[in-house]
Amino acid sequence: MKALPSLREGFQPYLGSGASSLWYTDWSGNGLWCGKVPFVHIADTNKTVADCWVSGQWSFNALYTVLPTELMNSVQQLRVANSPLGLDHFVWRSDTSGCYTAASGYHFLTPGLAAEGDAVWKKLWKIMIPEKVKFFLWQCLHLALPTNQVRADRRLSESGACSRCSCPQKTILHALRDCPYSREVLMSGGCSRGWSFSVMDCFQWLKGIILHKEAITSITMFLLKPCT
Repeated sequence: MKALPSLREGFQPYLGSGASSLWYTDWSGNGLWCGKVPFVHIADTNKTVADCWVSGQWSFNALYTVLPTELMNSVQQLRVANSPLGLDHFVWRSDTSGCYTAASGYHFLTPGLAAEGDAVWKKLWKIMIPEKVKFFLWQCLHLALPTNQVRADRRLSESGACSRCSCPQKTILHALRDCPYSREVLMSGGCSRGWSFSVMDCFQWLKGIILHKEAITSITMFLLKPCT
């Protein structure tokens, strides 16, 4: 829900029949027009969007209500399809179908990160490591592992602490790298003490591993190591 204000920018109006109220529906994406004029003349109360679309262009000359110039200019790029069965609605501009999907929403909100992620996904599935390790790393990249902190955030656990070192927050990054027990195993697998341990973003840390031949070998050995 926090992303909703930003996602609104990804939608644009599609005017089918133009049957929406000119004043009392947000058909243009700019808010209700009744709130953008001092008053709506009584003769214009029942006006629809289609009433102002004449011969393929906007015409507000027949209105008794005075419209601000900037308000009229704001809709010049919109068109009414004049479809008797088409409803006025909003479409998602980041997909040719006009339908919103979680994937397209993610790409819209994080264009740079999404492009960066695409390269990581492609590299991940091409690496010559066991499939179960690929799937595990894929889950980590999506922050989909049910660590204690994730379970506590979802009220599935009373505590998000690490059961091994008592760190108050057992995140994915903590479980894989920052827990002293995990770090000891990583070191024994050939990771140098200064290698990527300063990166605090889980995705960026895993990206460095996936794109680094020696690092991916070390993390694979770590993940396949029997628990003791």
